[in-house]
Amino acid sequence: MMNDFDEDLVSSRQLEALLKVSRTIAAHQEFGALLDALGLFLHQVVEYDHVVLLLYDADTDEAWIYYPGSCEERLSKVRAFPFVDGPGFWVWKHQEPAIATIEDIERYYAKIFPKRRSQEVKSSCTVPLTTVRRRLGALEFLSTKANAYTPEDVRFMQLVAAQVATSVDNALVYERVKASEDNLARERDHLRTLLEVTNTAVSQLEPEKLIEEISGQIERLAGAEYCALVVYRPAENDFRWEIVRFSRGDDQVKPGRVVSMSDPVIARAFRQRKPCTFSYEEMEELSKCNDLMDSLRRQGIRSLCVLPLISHDATIGVLTVGHLSLDDFCEEDVRFLGEIAGQVSMSLSNTLAYREIRQLRDKLNSEKLYLEEEIREQHNFDEIIGESEKLHQVLEQVELVADSDSTVLILGDTGTGKELIARTIHNLSSRKSHTLVKVNCAAIPAGLLESDLFGHEKGAFTGATSQKIGRFELAHQGTIFLDEIGDIPLELQSKLLRALQEREIERLGSTRPIRVDARVIAATNRDLQQMIADRQFRSDLYYRLNVFPIYIPPLRERPEDIPFLVRYFVKKYARKIKRDIKIIPSDTMNALMRMPWPGNIRELEHLIERAVIVSRGSSLQVPLEPLSPGVVANVCERPLAAPSVPKVTTLERMEREHILRVLRDTNGIVGGPRGAAVHLGLKRTTLLSKMKRLGIARENGSAFS
Repeated sequence: MMNDFDEDLVSSRQLEALLKVSRTIAAHQEFGALLDALGLFLHQVVEYDHVVLLLYDADTDEAWIYYPGSCEERLSKVRAFPFVDGPGFWVWKHQEPAIATIEDIERYYAKIFPKRRSQEVKSSCTVPLTTVRRRLGALEFLSTKANAYTPEDVRFMQLVAAQVATSVDNALVYERVKASEDNLARERDHLRTLLEVTNTAVSQLEPEKLIEEISGQIERLAGAEYCALVVYRPAENDFRWEIVRFSRGDDQVKPGRVVSMSDPVIARAFRQRKPCTFSYEEMEELSKCNDLMDSLRRQGIRSLCVLPLISHDATIGVLTVGHLSLDDFCEEDVRFLGEIAGQVSMSLSNTLAYREIRQLRDKLNSEKLYLEEEIREQHNFDEIIGESEKLHQVLEQVELVADSDSTVLILGDTGTGKELIARTIHNLSSRKSHTLVKVNCAAIPAGLLESDLFGHEKGAFTGATSQKIGRFELAHQGTIFLDEIGDIPLELQSKLLRALQEREIERLGSTRPIRVDARVIAATNRDLQQMIADRQFRSDLYYRLNVFPIYIPPLRERPEDIPFLVRYFVKKYARKIKRDIKIIPSDTMNALMRMPWPGNIRELEHLIERAVIVSRGSSLQVPLEPLSPGVVANVCERPLAAPSVPKVTTLERMEREHILRVLRDTNGIVGGPRGAAVHLGLKRTTLLSKMKRLGIARENGSAFS
């Protein structure tokens, strides 16, 4: 490198131009402005057609090539090339200038020859670009003239390169300091924003407010105009858009949108548990086969970043951020958004936990109120009473359908015990550990029935001062019993049909569907098929309810159950009002068995309760006078409807015959899980004692008299 020069070898014009170049380029601190200045003033001191500035970092083995004065190619970064494949590497290594013809370039530097030939280069001169502190690279002058550079030109180019090297080194240091300051400022902004997001995340229990507050920060720092929170729903195994913030105000990408696990946009980040970015070209390609990407693209989003939300090692959703411009998300943007996603994950996890706790608390309060109402009500039975063949057939149907989780329609006259059958189905099913919710559709006014079934939001109608959970939500994972289903209004039947088919309901005043898993048991004493013919009941709802119909025969068709029911009710109400009734006259029992009982078991129960009240001694006195006109007069004249029922003279005789019947049904087995003692609800020793007292002897271990 030349540190001094001979004035005879350098003309005054060149010295004057060199001084001007030095002053000019020294005034530019920014690297881009320096390149523009070099392109403008180097022509004043050196003859060339093209000039190339080569910078090389030996520590990283990275090289940069710049074309001063050429805006379209001014900043073109490559790795190693052209130092390894051009004269610049030799010049940088030996710190000596090099002159080459186009033939030399073709012979020694085949990789750059096509480029030089396209530039019509005939000769080149490459000089080292070096300061007193370090080697920067090389400065290459290209000419379309053959043998364009003389030794004198080379010596002057070295002087020019020395001035350029100092200015380039100063500009690089300035750029590095400025970049460091910018990075510090940006890092400071990022930390401030992250602190604000953290404070918001720990103080917000509503995801809508969280996204609303952080979306402005994301737009300011990452330039993103679109932000959406997508939550994973484990029960449905899909994703649902919960909150969307769009600076354009376009609401076509709305909350409530659902996509499946097969979606290549959302599921990719969810499964891989790392951020995924999509450029405009990738979005355009995916939009051909993906509705979500097509929808986002049509809204003007040109680049997208999808970040997984991970909490306690579980992925609970994703955060999607989008640009309206073609600018892709750089690594720094993705890193910053990942930090924000971490805070959103924490807040979302807390929000979901809080929402679940609130829902469970509301449901628990509703269940408490409901169960308190149920306790206050008077139930007809503690267990099913009867031994008739028709009742056994009903119980066989109950046993068959209990575990199937199918919808059951219970048919029968009023007072036959439809609610008791519904309770038995629930208690025998896998849902017995959850609530059985009862709704009497005939007892609730039509205007309030929809709110009672499906619930309502605060402000849904006049008087709705708070949110209310409906009976379907209350019966989630349990059973809902819709009694008197034939009395449900026609306008509400379509909504009930949807709840049965889709397993989804909507509260009054809300458009958000709620998934419910409740088994439906319906009951009615009305002729639904006739109601369908009269256009009072929807046929599609009837077919949806009539999956497994169970018909409960009226009491008049199974009079053999009346003695068992009478004894049960006598014992129940005698204990309740502290009466000691031990005798039920046979004439009274026969009279009760001959009655038609239009009110069925409910009517019988109320009659026995009245009889216990009026009975003064140990014998039951049944007041038959309040019965329907003509019934009492005909009671003693009518034959028994069921000849198979034996005449009962005493309670002891009835007890003996009942034990015999059970023993025959169990093939004479007394103990064990299938023995008569279990069926009778007695201990084995107690049954054997009764058998001995009643004169029931075992014959060959299986036959009885």
